[in-house]
Amino acid sequence: MNMILEDRQQLAEKLKGFPTYYSNVLSSAHTSVVVCVTNQKQIVAACGIQKPFNYLVVYVQEGYRGQGLGTLAVKQAVNIARKSNLNFVNLAVSTENPSALRLYSKTGFLVTALFSRFKFKIMTLPLRFKGRIAYEFFSKVCSLLPEFILMNLVLFFMKVAKSIRQVSAVGFQDFLGAS
Repeated sequence: MNMILEDRQQLAEKLKGFPTYYSNVLSSAHTSVVVCVTNQKQIVAACGIQKPFNYLVVYVQEGYRGQGLGTLAVKQAVNIARKSNLNFVNLAVSTENPSALRLYSKTGFLVTALFSRFKFKIMTLPLRFKGRIAYEFFSKVCSLLPEFILMNLVLFFMKVAKSIRQVSAVGFQDFLGAS
């Protein structure tokens, strides 16, 4: 298996075997870090960190799971994030996916919020002191809020992130419709 840092322009084509969500996110210009693992012929695992909230996404093709490829890709992406001076990395994971939970825990991710009703967790990996402060703050706030309010906040921030990506894609003046 080889690990490559993929050229964005060729990436979308090479990720055609991945589910649409993952190929779209990983090949997006808003994904600042992309690490791919290949088997000489195709990409079998990929991990990316998407702006603006440093959201980690990882996918391993079915026949390649359980071989440590997700761990390899996540660790490499985190190393690049650390060298790029990111303060933290976030992710959401299903509580019904024990393999992913083990991967993230052994990589150092900490539970920021638990949504037992929706069966997922938000996890954060602090990379610097500011990231540790952010984690401590958000995990405390999340522990104090009722789950339905917290879920609405998460949905709100997802919309904010989408708007930020749209603005950065077209430019602020074009987004506002100004001439």
